Amino acid sequence: MIRTLYSNKKSSVFRNQNLINMLIIGIKLKFGEFFGSIYINQKTAKKDIVDLSMLKNSIQEFDSIIRSTLEKQQIKKIIDFDKNGIENIGSGCVFVPSIFGHMVAFTQKEGEFYFKIDNTKKVMLQIQFTSIPKISGKIKLEEKVIGEFSLSSFKEKKLLVKIDSNLIKHQISKIKISVDKCWNIHHIYDLFPNYPLGVGIKHIEILEN
Repeated sequence: MIRTLYSNKKSSVFRNQNLINMLIIGIKLKFGEFFGSIYINQKTAKKDIVDLSMLKNSIQEFDSIIRSTLEKQQIKKIIDFDKNGIENIGSGCVFVPSIFGHMVAFTQKEGEFYFKIDNTKKVMLQIQFTSIPKISGKIKLEEKVIGEFSLSSFKEKKLLVKIDSNLIKHQISKIKISVDKCWNIHHIYDLFPNYPLGVGIKHIEILEN
């Protein structure tokens, strides 16, 4: 892990760190994983139920606006954060210069991505994940779970998920990538702000036959 950090540091957020600091970052990460201190428990208090109801209505309105806007555009079938497809991104993503030298969109608890999916064709969803601490979660089409993922720390993984044409109910479909637990980058690198992150996404693509 330390070798990965150090060998990629010139093109990453750690470019100004020496080997000792990289060792400290790696140790903080592994201790945070082992003791769970790097992860964030997200619990909802009962007193917030009214506010959550209002938030849900706002999210649905925002979702409707995004879908109706994208219906009028020739949106791409790939989101590559170094190149194109940014217009396909909904809420719940934070752009972070990658540990691995590429631009990456990290989800928060749940990140949303929109695509036009043809329900008359055989369709696969391809996602390239990247992780900092070990992380796991689920992939949803609308609210239906269609896949799961799990990565150990500082790993990349490419995942192919078959999409059932019966699940395509809208002209613009929404893919959700959610994590079981968010983590805090401030835990390992205090120059970053204190906010929750999930899993890194290098690219997402709809493959049709």
